[in-house]
Amino acid sequence: MNCKIDTRETFDIITPINTTLDSKLADELSKLIESSRENDKSVILNFENISTLTIDKIDMFLHTHTSMYSDNYSFVLCEIKGDLKHKIHENELDDILNIAPTLIEAIDIVSMEDVERELLGGE
Repeated sequence: MNCKIDTRETFDIITPINTTLDSKLADELSKLIESSRENDKSVILNFENISTLTIDKIDMFLHTHTSMYSDNYSFVLCEIKGDLKHKIHENELDDILNIAPTLIEAIDIVSMEDVERELLGGE
């Protein structure tokens, strides 16, 4: 496994250990995200270790973001830098995706969205 998973009550924090986001790691992330959804959890992807990108297709994040939110889960990316940050900006995904500068801020976003879902679900 090329990722560390920190399991919380309502969400999982998935942190790739590798420094390169390649197609193999992207496939592994997709499987881990799906597993979190099956366990009724939101997802934070912590890219603190990623400095290089070897895949062109990063629209997988957009697809994941859309499907997670349509199923009432949160999906937040954090600690993005280097090639990945450039590629997200180049594809104008930074205006669509939930991106937090730090892990703490990503946790805050997920927590706030959980509260919003609770409040809106009660009406």
